[in-house]
Amino acid sequence: FKLWKKSETMGVSHVIVVSGVLLLGVVVVSGQVETLIDRLGETFCAIYLAVFYVFFALTATAYARVTLTSPGRPQDLLTGVAASPYMEAGKDAQKKLMRQCNRCKCNKPERCHHCSDCNSCTLKMDHHCPWVNNCVGFRNYKFFYLLLLYGTVTELLTIALLIYSLLEKDGKFKPWDYASMATIALVGLFAIGTVGLAVFHTSLLLVNQTTIEQLQSVSSEKYSIGYKNNVRQALGGNPLLWLVPCVWGVPDPEFDGVNWDNPQTRPAFASDIEAGPTATDSPHPPTAAGMDAIEIEMSGPSGSMPYPDAGALGGVRAQAQLSVAAPPIAGANIADQNSIEQRMAQGYAA
Repeated sequence: FKLWKKSETMGVSHVIVVSGVLLLGVVVVSGQVETLIDRLGETFCAIYLAVFYVFFALTATAYARVTLTSPGRPQDLLTGVAASPYMEAGKDAQKKLMRQCNRCKCNKPERCHHCSDCNSCTLKMDHHCPWVNNCVGFRNYKFFYLLLLYGTVTELLTIALLIYSLLEKDGKFKPWDYASMATIALVGLFAIGTVGLAVFHTSLLLVNQTTIEQLQSVSSEKYSIGYKNNVRQALGGNPLLWLVPCVWGVPDPEFDGVNWDNPQTRPAFASDIEAGPTATDSPHPPTAAGMDAIEIEMSGPSGSMPYPDAGALGGVRAQAQLSVAAPPIAGANIADQNSIEQRMAQGYAA
């Protein structure tokens, strides 16, 4: 409890510091409007300030969202918060839910890690960031990434504007000028970090890798599903909303926080896996004659099924081998025969 309390207190203090620097920047910039109008003119100054305030609003929104949004917990999978049809699909997804966390006693899907600061497991955990007093994971990574992008632009705009306002002062400094110098120093320190992190996380985003996986030397190709799908998995399926910090980027059921393979190669439901390949899945769909041949082969002289019971596993395998090795059936062409053999072998193997 003491460790948790200490960590929580430090996290809140970091949030207060970041919020204070953001407010200081916008207040000091607003205080230099008169100087900027004299040097830049009303039109250019109005455009510059409009751009600055837009990026400031985007930065503040992204910061609030990454701080207040849950990164995604395994417990959410049981309450439907992050559930999707794909969570029930196939045996692979079920195996990924088999791991148990020794600390919080919950299921741990793939890429899920326990955070000692939050005292909880996080889906696709990237890292715990004290500056946002929250874990960065599956559900709030978009907001964290946009915070880095918009924060970098806002910081550079602030520094450039304040440095320009201090030029040619001839030693005649006003109170706002001293505030500008202090703001340049503080914002500059933050800019060094955000620029580096923005570049670093862009490289991770493109290869679908987290900070933890990068530090653990996990191959960048393990979870990569192509640049486009990698970005979609983090920022959402709609490119028009990628840069909008007020909308969670991943409501798309293709990405559920559990499955990390390519959604284009994943069956939609468990029934699709159990059913196996159908006639339309074959590169050589059987003709009507081929379908008649299937019925002839599957029925005995009296029309009954000659195969052993499902419990006789050895008999099923032997019969499947005999069926695959059977000679071509009259009335079916080569393509039909190949399709028949493939379907029967796969059906019995299942």
